[in-house]
Amino acid sequence: MERGKISVWQAAIVTLTHPLGTGIFVLPAFAINWAREDAWLVEFVVTIPALIIVFSVDKLGRMFPGQTIVQYSETILGKYFGKFVGFLMISYFFYIGTVIIFEMASFMASVIMPETPIVIFISFTGLVIAFTVYNGVEIIARLNVWFFSVVVVSLLLITLLAMKDMNPSFFRPFLANGIKPVLLGSPAPYAWRGTIVIMAMLIPYVKQPEKVRMPYVYACLILGLLFELNTVSNLAVFGPFEGGRISLPVVDMVKMINVADFIQHIEALLVLVWVGGVFTMSTGWFYASVLGTAQMLRLRDYRPLILPMMLIYVTVAVLNFRSYPEFVDWAQRPWPVYALLHQLLIPVFLLTIALIRGLGVRVKQKKGGNQS
Repeated sequence: MERGKISVWQAAIVTLTHPLGTGIFVLPAFAINWAREDAWLVEFVVTIPALIIVFSVDKLGRMFPGQTIVQYSETILGKYFGKFVGFLMISYFFYIGTVIIFEMASFMASVIMPETPIVIFISFTGLVIAFTVYNGVEIIARLNVWFFSVVVVSLLLITLLAMKDMNPSFFRPFLANGIKPVLLGSPAPYAWRGTIVIMAMLIPYVKQPEKVRMPYVYACLILGLLFELNTVSNLAVFGPFEGGRISLPVVDMVKMINVADFIQHIEALLVLVWVGGVFTMSTGWFYASVLGTAQMLRLRDYRPLILPMMLIYVTVAVLNFRSYPEFVDWAQRPWPVYALLHQLLIPVFLLTIALIRGLGVRVKQKKGGNQS
């Protein structure tokens, strides 16, 4: 079905860049809005469930080699309940991908080309995503590796240039209101961090799947470090109140950059990061949903599904939200609940049932191998 193979580090970078490109724009405001001067603690909190996801999915990948989460759900839970859980995961991958396209299109329509209908941005992005997915996991991995370097360099550059506007006093007082605001500010950042669950669709296509655990752990920790740097810099520039009020604080921070009247107006760099981030994340979600659908239907090839599913993908993206503030409200309230179920509870549940039933490699050998 998918003949491409990627290295363990390519797989880790795909997992790392998946939430990074879009998360650096919106997550600081979410964390600061709730946790105020303690927003920098949020990333420490959400790293714990992220690591649980990594270890759970890695263990499942070792127990059921050659199978994705859609396939071993059926192996673990039986034909009907397993298909239902697989369908839940596919639907989740699909829908979140449409949300991410809307996020980008809304940004482009409001900031870059305000008179261009949002459907134009969504449709064009959808075509490029469909073409990329058609070419398989190897192309997706190479694009992610390239984009990762762009995001990291951009984030470090922006932070460095904004240092003159940072105020360390914005981090005080420490835990003045206790740990509760930090916990309340964690759900939305967790929803982004937890998207590393996409590794459950990639492990079967890694050249050495038995070696993916530590690269994925490192990717999870590096992702947390980059998000932490982003939150700290935004909090230090705008403070605990203004930083939570601004929808896209990193955009405003870039607009403030002016070094000797020479380095300024570098908003184009943000456009590159934003568009690239949406493209890599939405491509990953769409690939996972198309591949998972083909596996659930036991098709030989996922490519015939790309066009019809992309038409639905674009339509849902257009109809998702009426405005960007509506998306922001969804990202902070309903999505963390869905994310908790699909990104954390389902993998942990599958692993628990598999261990209780004594399933794993023995089942695979008995049934004769990979279903893909």
